[in-house]
Amino acid sequence: MGDGRSSPEGFHFFCFLGRGYCLSCASEAALLFQELARQPSSWCNGAEFRQGPIEVLRREHAVFVFAPDGPTRNLNSALVQELRSTGARVVEVGPAWADLPEHLAAITQIIPAQFAAYRLAMQNEGRLGDFRFAAETTENEYGTAIGG
Repeated sequence: MGDGRSSPEGFHFFCFLGRGYCLSCASEAALLFQELARQPSSWCNGAEFRQGPIEVLRREHAVFVFAPDGPTRNLNSALVQELRSTGARVVEVGPAWADLPEHLAAITQIIPAQFAAYRLAMQNEGRLGDFRFAAETTENEYGTAIGG
């Protein structure tokens, strides 16, 4: 791109959008960017994003839209075009291969986000998998180990 934003390192906020089966990709990608890469991120249903969150987008933000083949493909492609007018970097994560049923697409579409989070994490201080503030997931809200 020539503007220093062609890789994940040039951004300050990441948003992940999905619909239907790929809404799970958006949720998991945001969690990966928060926990692994330690980057501010959020996720949202693509339709809901148009109703307000789109207003926060800036040039230094990146938006990933999970757009599998199937009933939601046209809705997601239209959303991608609309998002490009915000100045944010918009990445459409399409199907891994043609005619992959939408209900199976989430299995493959999360992979690019996993690699991107890992790439960012490698540049962070500390070791991968070491939490600074969060408790281990095996603890409940009362601070006691589950089952113990």
